[in-house]
Amino acid sequence: PLSFTIIPEFLETKTILQVEIPSSVNPKALNILITPLYVSIAFQPSHLSIYDLTEEVGLDNYSCKFKKGKLTIELQNKIQNSKFQSDEETTLKRRNQSFFMYQQFNQQTAQAQKEKIESATRDAEFKEAEMKTKQRLQLQREKEAEIVNLKNDINSVQQQKVEPTILTDIRSKDTISLTTSFTKRKLAVPARDGRDMYADEMIGPIVPDVKKKSPAEQIQQAKNFLLQRRPDFESAIDILKNLLQQAPLYTEALVLLAQILLKSAKLDECLQITAQLIKIIQNKHELQMESQQVMQFSREMQSQINALHGAALASVGKYVDSYRYMDAAYALQKQNKGLERDLQVLKRIVKAME
Repeated sequence: PLSFTIIPEFLETKTILQVEIPSSVNPKALNILITPLYVSIAFQPSHLSIYDLTEEVGLDNYSCKFKKGKLTIELQNKIQNSKFQSDEETTLKRRNQSFFMYQQFNQQTAQAQKEKIESATRDAEFKEAEMKTKQRLQLQREKEAEIVNLKNDINSVQQQKVEPTILTDIRSKDTISLTTSFTKRKLAVPARDGRDMYADEMIGPIVPDVKKKSPAEQIQQAKNFLLQRRPDFESAIDILKNLLQQAPLYTEALVLLAQILLKSAKLDECLQITAQLIKIIQNKHELQMESQQVMQFSREMQSQINALHGAALASVGKYVDSYRYMDAAYALQKQNKGLERDLQVLKRIVKAME
């Protein structure tokens, strides 16, 4: 191969090599190897030059600059030596020794970098663990403070003096006063478990229970559990399931229950509820068919139920079925930009699966 023209300059603390680069050589394609005792410059496959240094140089502080056809390599001298003069055999040994020193330097640098990364990782893990411990202790202190406040409130109530209630307008010892209210019955349905039942046109068959709150109150109670700083999904689910035992076709309760189950990743239960909702809006539920009751639903409610069923199907990987229900939901509410975005995403997924 051809050689490069190298002009050395020896200073007290530096060794500078001026290398002339022909116009036929791309400087970005140069392969430069700097070792403590020699410098190799190669351009495959035509050029190769090896320059033996007269003084050992450091590998942690050097520079290479290319300007106007010249490559300037600036090296920092490590040890002051006499000018190097030797035969070919000694030169080869010296180069092998220098390359070994170069490899050692690279290994030490890599090891130092690895230890630095490991140390940073350990520090980050320690800080994260410390932060979690502080958060756990803070939550524990807040819970203990809440318990103390609750006990103080209970003690305060117990210590309050309760005045006796005075009954007035007692007509006779046999007089009984009753306050009651009645729910309007819209449609008679068969009795269940020996109890009277009635059906409301919006929430279906209801088994009255004077010991429990009204359906609307139970719905609000479930929503209150979801609005807490830490939503209590389990309590909300229990309330809604108990409500649905009284009113199996209560669509608002079913929709809210499906949303909670989807958010808490109870996907099988969620699919069962959304499948029931699809039957209800199609008036194909068993109770509807048994009582021959036809229920009317707004386009918004039908769209919401179709979208909810589609989301549940997508969560278990049934993207084709999910796309069908999402498409039906969007057809009912085309002004809903969120549905339009979800439908486009599902469309790309289904197309990729083909």
